[in-house]
Amino acid sequence: MAGNSAYEDILNCFERIGQQLTPEINKYFSGFDSYLVL
Repeated sequence: MAGNSAYEDILNCFERIGQQLTPEINKYFSGFDSYLVL
């Protein structure tokens, strides 16, 4: 895993995982909207 592109490879992994989990993450945090005070 080490090498010249290891950092970019890890960033790409996190980006793909984040894209796949966005709906689930948004659903989870939508319950906290009532706690926001602007």
